[in-house]
Amino acid sequence: MNENKLMVGQGPKFSIMISCSKSTLERIKRIIAFREDTTIQFAPLHLLISRSSSSFAPNLLICENRTTEGENVLRNVTEIRSQYPLLPIFIVTSTPDHAEAVKFLKTGVQEYLALPEEQSKLYELMESKIGEWQSIRTRKSFHEERRKSYDFQSIVGTSAQLQNLIARSCKLLSNTNITVLIQGETGTGKELLAKAIHYNSPNSDQPFIEIACSSIPDSLLESELFGHEKGAFTDARIQKIGLFELAGKGTIFLDEIGDISPVIQSKLLNALEEKKIRRLGGIEDIPVHARIITATSKDLGSMVRNGTMRKDLYYRLAVFLLELPPLRERMGDIPLLAKHFLHGFARENVKDIKGFTPNALEKLASAYWEGNVRELKHAIERAVLLSNSKTIDEDDLELTSKTVSLSRPNDDAVNTDKRPQVSNPDITISLLLADASLSRVEKELVREVLKRMRGNKKRAAGILKISRPRLDRLINDDPEFFESVTG
Repeated sequence: MNENKLMVGQGPKFSIMISCSKSTLERIKRIIAFREDTTIQFAPLHLLISRSSSSFAPNLLICENRTTEGENVLRNVTEIRSQYPLLPIFIVTSTPDHAEAVKFLKTGVQEYLALPEEQSKLYELMESKIGEWQSIRTRKSFHEERRKSYDFQSIVGTSAQLQNLIARSCKLLSNTNITVLIQGETGTGKELLAKAIHYNSPNSDQPFIEIACSSIPDSLLESELFGHEKGAFTDARIQKIGLFELAGKGTIFLDEIGDISPVIQSKLLNALEEKKIRRLGGIEDIPVHARIITATSKDLGSMVRNGTMRKDLYYRLAVFLLELPPLRERMGDIPLLAKHFLHGFARENVKDIKGFTPNALEKLASAYWEGNVRELKHAIERAVLLSNSKTIDEDDLELTSKTVSLSRPNDDAVNTDKRPQVSNPDITISLLLADASLSRVEKELVREVLKRMRGNKKRAAGILKISRPRLDRLINDDPEFFESVTG
């Protein structure tokens, strides 16, 4: 038989197979009679040997070694052990013998118990095995739910940018050693993408450890990441295991990696390069097996150029770069996202809301979502709470003053809060025929928009409907050309 046929925790109940005398069987039954999560089947050992279906594999085997059948029991147990290497086996006997015990233990039997003297010990051991089984089932159920919750299908959107991003993400799932950097504005879904990568990877049953680097002071971040030994500093009264160790063979997600100090940058680089860490105050190197995913809403390229981010660390983090597009670059996904959030919040608040009115959808589609998907989600949640009908109308959408429309240039809120007044809304680009390449036209357009936005890159990126990192790359390709409009 195949050793993989035994799957501990596979059945709905913990199954115990018993091969012993009737008196011993009754004794064991009395021990666990009160449990509803356990089943007992009585059968001779040769029946388990002859079965070929994994559905018959128990979670625990208890068999009795009677003096008259000693060698047969030993031979059968040896055969069962070869077929089911993971099956826990307990031997019970009323006539304990040290030599016999040694023979059985050499086959891989876990326990050799004398009854009735060790009946309480048998009960404790059975409880322990049932507890392990329950723990495995709970953990397996948790990870199955996580896989469903963070499947790539949970990333809503049909835009080309998003679908290309998902396809690119799927290419790295099987390689759990590659370091991933996720770039994107606040609220674009960087954490969701990181979890989708983890829970669809081979290491999905391992921990997913996340930490927001910007929320922890530098003095504590090193200890959180790498741990410390007792006495490493004044308040280090006990040893602390760091997150890199806790992650095991899973994933450690470092959010807002652009906020870490130069000291932490150096230690992180060493951990990535050497695949090992050392606790504060420690002398032992600890291997790192976890996949490292980092995320940032900052332009790390600019940080490298101005010296606030180490160049070598940046290139080590960006081995596999994923760039989440802002919502304004995939406006066609807004109706899908809105309906997705609506159904979730309606169910959560027990409201019978079916959808949006055309005016409401138009209002959502014309808004400037500075907070991206997160802001849209909160707007829908608020609308569900306010609505008293079966559809969300535009009056239910209490968009804040910062969620301004791109299509209303005369709105004071637009002009004062998001971008300066533009006296001439038209843009004309004049080029000699000899210079009329696509790249030159693109550069001239970007330069003109930057001039109109008075050098404000964020506003310019919004007008051009490109991400801020992409705009920075265009500028950095020819810094002299853009110098007069970027300062």
